[in-house]
Amino acid sequence: MSRKPSSKKHQRTFGSFEQDLKRHPELKQHMETLLAIVENRDGRLERFDEAELEVLKVVRGLGRQTLEEWAQQQADRKAAELSQLNPSACKDKKNSSLA
Repeated sequence: MSRKPSSKKHQRTFGSFEQDLKRHPELKQHMETLLAIVENRDGRLERFDEAELEVLKVVRGLGRQTLEEWAQQQADRKAAELSQLNPSACKDKKNSSLA
């Protein structure tokens, strides 16, 4: 089974992944934790099922963090789009005269 070549949009140059991780320190921490499991740095993972449980914990956290950051970026992007469409719109401003 042959793989499709990846699109240029997703191809990265060396170093850009590291730069991306610097902008997302929580995701970087999850990746570092996965590497620590692979290398069994603390020496406590003796069996496959122990390693599997640790990986699952980290991957769940990674997924949660990824989706949170994705959602925040989407919200920021939409807010910027709306701001451009209607520059006079006030965001996050309470109308004190109605209170």
